[in-house]
Amino acid sequence: MNLKPPFSIALLIVTSLLLGNAIAQTPPSAPVAPSTTVEAASSAKSATVATVNGEKISSAQLDYAAAPRLRGVTDPEQIKQVKAFALNELINQTLVLQVSEKTGKTATPEQAAQIEQLRKQALVGYYLSNQIGELPPIKEQAVDDFIRKHPEMLDQHKTFHYNEVIFPASEQVTVANIQPIINKDGGLKDIKEFLRVHKVGFVSTNLWRGSEQIPAQTLSWLQGLKPGAIKVTLLADQKNIQVLKLVDVYPDPVAIEDARIPIIRGIQKDMQDQAVQNAIANLVSKAQINIADPEMAKAVAKVITPMAPTAPATFLIQIRTAWYFAALLLLPFACVLFYKQVKPKAVDKVAVNAEFATAQPLFKLSPYAIRIPALLLFSYWLLTPMVDFFSSPPMWVTVQKMAFLALSGIGVAVLLVVIAWKVPVLGRYLKKGWLALLALALLRLAFGLV
Repeated sequence: MNLKPPFSIALLIVTSLLLGNAIAQTPPSAPVAPSTTVEAASSAKSATVATVNGEKISSAQLDYAAAPRLRGVTDPEQIKQVKAFALNELINQTLVLQVSEKTGKTATPEQAAQIEQLRKQALVGYYLSNQIGELPPIKEQAVDDFIRKHPEMLDQHKTFHYNEVIFPASEQVTVANIQPIINKDGGLKDIKEFLRVHKVGFVSTNLWRGSEQIPAQTLSWLQGLKPGAIKVTLLADQKNIQVLKLVDVYPDPVAIEDARIPIIRGIQKDMQDQAVQNAIANLVSKAQINIADPEMAKAVAKVITPMAPTAPATFLIQIRTAWYFAALLLLPFACVLFYKQVKPKAVDKVAVNAEFATAQPLFKLSPYAIRIPALLLFSYWLLTPMVDFFSSPPMWVTVQKMAFLALSGIGVAVLLVVIAWKVPVLGRYLKKGWLALLALALLRLAFGLV
């Protein structure tokens, strides 16, 4: 059975999760001065920056390793430090590889499978990075959209204080064995003692991290904990157990100037992820792919729904948005006209005897008396779309766009009021307040179809 869409979804998940780092490390193309020749550029990239037991590390390798940490960094001293850190990592990596090759130990079947999987991931990452190419410049609207999608980066930013203990799982050390200890102790003291008794190595850390610095899965677990609560989880590698204890959470709003670099990196990652999805979708559309198990195909289809890029607002949608602001001014004007259209008739003061007075109803319902609640209900109905719009604004709405549409809508409303006041013909009709309310109702229905 041919099930292209489910398999494409599965492929998107695997590639996005496993190969994101490989793509993120694609170095941006270096600008070349007009007077620089191709030979000179090639020579610069092949220049040796270090040697490890005779093995050379080139400038191109260093640039590739440092590129992810240099995005958004312009200070020369910081650039120097980042490159020094990257070079140290390359030296350590080269040393380990040299020793590993000298030992000549044969990999087990499991290790060979892991190495082959890593090789495939690297090849796929290399192919996709070449397909994506250089990312387009980031526009200001993209920054506004990203901030709206990630309020935790600014106003809702929080700092988490938590303890983390990570240790390898085994037949004696499992989540089922650890959980009772946690429940009894309420802390991490007994769990550490348990690990020492069983001679299990562990890493214990006391961390203060902003929400943007915490891995997504760990952040989701911390957000579900109350201060003092503990969570024990088998990590995705199925080999290590993670114990998290949330100490406390602190509101920590961040100014946009301080969050600029993380925001830019987040936008670049989103752009890369979208480019990966597009590249893979193009490959899948040309391939014949089958998932043998229909139930598995259905399960894969439910795992993830790729997000479609936000469509720009059409002209009619922008007019509808401006209408929301115009209605804020036109509605009170129309309500006042309708309310004052027919005044209640004056009641002659007549003398009545006590018996007649007691026979009269205490309150007499009239069309005039019900106008206020009727106008309130009409106003609620008219303004409901505007409330819905502002409670969940679309991604295309930016501060600049909203200000322009608000001024446009209010300006048109003021113009209509002035025209109705100055033009006698229109004034005669608009003095019939029900006509003004009817016009607003028709506009509300018409814009509801957009």
